[in-house]
Amino acid sequence: MEGMGDGDPPGHHNLGANRNRHEETQQQTLLEDLGLKQRYTEKLTLSEILQIDLKAITDEPAKCNSDLPWYFLKKLMMVKCDSEKNKIRT
Repeated sequence: MEGMGDGDPPGHHNLGANRNRHEETQQQTLLEDLGLKQRYTEKLTLSEILQIDLKAITDEPAKCNSDLPWYFLKKLMMVKCDSEKNKIRT
């Protein structure tokens, strides 16, 4: 019987496998919701981050889940630029 002799209850090993599959499914769902499924396997290039488009020059808040990563990245880059400006002044 499964689990016999190793001190684990029957089905114990299956619980771990099921949990891993569930976590992978949740991760895939989150990546899809954020529009990042393609980015999971492909790196984001610096030129893509620095690309100037309408989203980059407007200060509109994110309107959907797929806007959130780019909104966050834009704000992060703004903080980096601001910190570099302050570093130069001092």
